[in-house]
Amino acid sequence: MDMSFDQGKGLPGHVLESREPAWIIDLQEDNNFPRTKLKVDIGLRSGFGLPILAGDWIEGALEFFSESNNEPGQSLFNVLLQIGIQICRIFKRCEAAEKLYQSWKHYSSIIHTAMDGF
Repeated sequence: MDMSFDQGKGLPGHVLESREPAWIIDLQEDNNFPRTKLKVDIGLRSGFGLPILAGDWIEGALEFFSESNNEPGQSLFNVLLQIGIQICRIFKRCEAAEKLYQSWKHYSSIIHTAMDGF
């Protein structure tokens, strides 16, 4: 599902704006959570947002939710931030592999066409 949020709006918007992980201990009391009906309907209590970083560029944000109020911890923040960085590296490697494959296909077709000319 493709969703977009304005910077600063909701958990992913806050993560995109700050470029830092964000934790909401009690979503029921957070006025900056745009999916109010969803949090009430399924009983979401706390949420964590994680930036997907590629150096200075932010590719997106991941969200995780819990049905209980959970306190943030710096060690968990650090671990999840590293997970986000690794996910972005995987995306970048996949993009590079696709570009390499497309380049190979292009030059391979040139060579095959040139051989037909001889």
